[in-house]
Formats: sequence, C-alpha cells, structure tokens
Amino acid sequence: MNRPPRRGSLPVRLELGLLSFAPALALLAFKARDDAAWFVAFALPALVGCMVGLVAIALVARGNPEPFTLEDIRDLGSDVVGYVGSYLLAAVVDVGESFEQNLVVAIALGLIIQIHIATGKVFINPLLYLVGYRVYEATTDTGVTYYLLARTEVSDWSGPRPLVQLGASLLVERPTDTKPAGFS
Repeated sequence: MNRPPRRGSLPVRLELGLLSFAPALALLAFKARDDAAWFVAFALPALVGCMVGLVAIALVARGNPEPFTLEDIRDLGSDVVGYVGSYLLAAVVDVGESFEQNLVVAIALGLIIQIHIATGKVFINPLLYLVGYRVYEATTDTGVTYYLLARTEVSDWSGPRPLVQLGASLLVERPTDTKPAGFS
C-alpha cells in the first residue's frame, strides 16, 4: 500500500516555507526599501530562507549516501505552478502605496506561505528547478514514500541508488553520486 510522504515536523516545514518564498519576500523587501519597517518585515524572513538554503546545501554535501531501491517514482513538477501566483503577487503589488496596502500584501503572502507549510507542499520548491533538480514522490521497495530531489533522469534508474536522506521524508541525489559505483 502506497502512502504519501510524511509532511515533516512543523519547524522543518516552516524553514522550507521561508526558503521556498525567499524570492517573493526579497522582491517585496526591495520594493519597500524606502520604508525601513516594511523592508525589515520582508527582508528578514527572506534572509532566513536563504540561510536555510545554505544549511541544506551543506547537509546534502556532508550527508552519507545510502542505497535506496525505488519501486515507484511520480513527477511532482506540476505542483510547482502553485508558487507562480505568490511570486506574481510580489511583482504586481505596490508596497509603498500605504500602510494598509502593505498590511494586505503581508497578510495575503503570509496566508499563502502558511497553506504551503500546513499541507507540506514546501518540499516542492521552484528554486530547485532553477538549479537543475526535479521533485518526485518515490516509494521504496519496503513501501516507504519520500520526496525525492534528483538531477539525473530517473526513468533511467535501475537497482539501488545512492541517496542522502534528510529527515523522515526527503531523499536527495547529490551531483557527485549520480553514478551508483559500488552499488549492485
């Protein structure tokens, strides 16, 4: 029986949510640069999101790849489209117009981020696609389902693959681990 991947803990989902929406928050901070309070309100979470990204890169680079045999892999690329609206929100609104306008934008984006965090959709990050990763849902031969981040063509995979596990629900293919040397 296939089950969806675990959503992960709330702190992890919050961190990944800030990472996912860092570009939108940074754009709003840039647009609010003449108002120090609003600049900080948008820039601080964008900065935290960027720091989460750097920590994630370090964790994957230092992680110990383990062999995983994946029986079923489903592409989640269509789910990334959900971010487009929130990124567009940051692009089209004028945050310098009034306090009320800024507050509405902050609340709207906050709700969008909260929905992504609550549903666990923060694992499907559009920034990953910009750096060559694709997001999948993958079920192992033992029946455990994960989110899978891969750079190579998963349709060509066979046998165990060396993947770094982050938390209870995420497997990552490192660029240096794309050839399963030593795995039979």
